[in-house]
Amino acid sequence: MHLEGETTVMEFDPFQQQAVGAGTGPVTGSQFQYDSPHHPGEGVQLADGRKFRFNTVGASNLVAGTLNTAPAEKTNHYEINPASAVTNFTTVNQVTVTLGATAATLNEYWEGELVFSSGNNQGLAYQVSYHPAASSSASLQLTLFDFLQNSVATGDTVDLVHSQWANVVEAPGTSAAQTTRAAGVCMIAATAAYGCWTITKGIAPCLADGTVAVGTALVASSSTAGAVTGMSTTWATAVAQIKVGTAALASAIATNSKPVLLSID
Repeated sequence: MHLEGETTVMEFDPFQQQAVGAGTGPVTGSQFQYDSPHHPGEGVQLADGRKFRFNTVGASNLVAGTLNTAPAEKTNHYEINPASAVTNFTTVNQVTVTLGATAATLNEYWEGELVFSSGNNQGLAYQVSYHPAASSSASLQLTLFDFLQNSVATGDTVDLVHSQWANVVEAPGTSAAQTTRAAGVCMIAATAAYGCWTITKGIAPCLADGTVAVGTALVASSSTAGAVTGMSTTWATAVAQIKVGTAALASAIATNSKPVLLSID
């Protein structure tokens, strides 16, 4: 696994983006080109209660003051099987899987997890270091940060899970945004494939979608990209929505940014 400590304040600037080099692929068999001193998910806690995490930006630019999320999970990358068995697991940090009917882009699971849902590794998750692109229903070789703890069989089942903090995107303004893990609110307009800091806890200005009262539980909007809206008052709907924060002030004007008490972390 990739270990990182809390970032010191001297290394932290939420108003600057950084070139990171993420996504350019491995330089040698066991190295990944990455140019930033900060890794996805690295955190900073400020005295005023705000918490920031370092994110790498996906293929599209981010907008200041809007909610961002992890990439949408691909259901065809759940409950899939290893393409080949691994027996000499104590010296192996690679697993090849057979994808479902959805392609994988270069390093989209970088810093994410390979989760075993059955087999000898059931209950274990391995962080992904890098992988190539692969077509739908093709084989995908994943290089992990750690050696395997147990042997792998082709009858095992695994799930591929994106990092919450790598290749982040603006919340898409669809119902899917309400069930996708939030990655925070960016303080700046950040460029695709760069790195930036997002607020995940404490007060942050965020785009509002419609009228919300003080103290309203907030979720990603299902109609406005990057915005937050009130959680559903229908219990059956609300239990499936991921809360991102609470309205710190009333908002009666859609498209304005209002103070939100974030609780992503």
